[in-house]
Amino acid sequence: MEAAREAAEKAAEEEARELAMLQEQFSKVDVDDSGTLDFTEVSQLAEAVAEQQGTNAPNRQALEQAFRIMDVDGSGEVEFSEFRV
Repeated sequence: MEAAREAAEKAAEEEARELAMLQEQFSKVDVDDSGTLDFTEVSQLAEAVAEQQGTNAPNRQALEQAFRIMDVDGSGEVEFSEFRV
């Protein structure tokens, strides 16, 4: 039982670290500090990731499609709860 509890605690700690890292990334991309990401901010993120990976950034059509998928509530902005999914 002790091993199971320790494993669960370790998993919870790892999840908390990942969530904190994701929140930090979100905040870095949210250049206007609105608490949401607009299409321009998501596009800049995609370009930065592509550059880091040495690949081509997605074209506008692909970015628009990805943005619509991320923007679950259709608000025109991606909130952190949508971003983390």
